[in-house]
Amino acid sequence: MQTDFLKTTYDQPHPSRTREILAKHPEIGTLMRRNPWTAAIIVFVFGFQTSMAVLLSQYGTPWYLALAAAWCIGAFANHAIFVLIHEATHNLIFKNKSLNRIFGILADLPNLLPTSIGFRNYHIKHHAHQGDHEFDADMASNWEARLIGNS
Repeated sequence: MQTDFLKTTYDQPHPSRTREILAKHPEIGTLMRRNPWTAAIIVFVFGFQTSMAVLLSQYGTPWYLALAAAWCIGAFANHAIFVLIHEATHNLIFKNKSLNRIFGILADLPNLLPTSIGFRNYHIKHHAHQGDHEFDADMASNWEARLIGNS
């Protein structure tokens, strides 16, 4: 049984994996582009989450029903929010970087703590420095790896 994280010395896998997939399935290349319709999805999910919060607070909803709605419906919407923030981070909504930032922030508004711009900064560093403990925030630090182990 492996007791340590798998450590590799090769370069980040994203570019070579993308080339491999496109060589086998060139039709996938048509899906790898900006999609301004994503902005409409952001507006919809933002409106949906905000409307749900208002409705649940205005009509004396019992706390356990509000909790169930937050857990079952809100969690789905929140996951969608983070996927949309990821798309905005990679400038996959608009060509204009500022518009991508604005829509990332809009998607983030229903969250308790703002994360869009911070995520953007660290995630771009993650792609530029994969595997580098100093710059890759998506890697477990040495103390985290020791704490969790291989479980």
